[in-house]
Amino acid sequence: PVIDGLADIVIVGRTDISMKTMSSMQQYTERAINQVWKTLTRLDEDICFAPRVFNQKASEYFLRFTPKKNWDLFHGPRIDAMKAGLKILPVKIDYRYSQEMIEHERGNLAFDKKRIAQLQEVAIFIEEYLNN
Repeated sequence: PVIDGLADIVIVGRTDISMKTMSSMQQYTERAINQVWKTLTRLDEDICFAPRVFNQKASEYFLRFTPKKNWDLFHGPRIDAMKAGLKILPVKIDYRYSQEMIEHERGNLAFDKKRIAQLQEVAIFIEEYLNN
């Protein structure tokens, strides 16, 4: 869509089937973050999946953004571009998580805590950044 001029930014998201290939905690927290986004913006997008594709016009939003925390870089430039009226299009792909990664995370309390902290950080960041 970026090459065809249909979008300035493409937010790559996962299909429902690919979401089910994640650990249950990752599914829970990332669906929760996506719901926070939908509640605040009315946009139904998978904003937790990192890939972003953008054109030269949108590149300034990513190049000038300085994240304060790890996850801000995915969301701040997207919010700035949205506020500026750039065309943003979600595109879903069937990305499959490796069983090795899932087994490494499953039942690992440290990863569960990381996912919960990420949920809280991102939800707070999105709400505050949208309102500034």
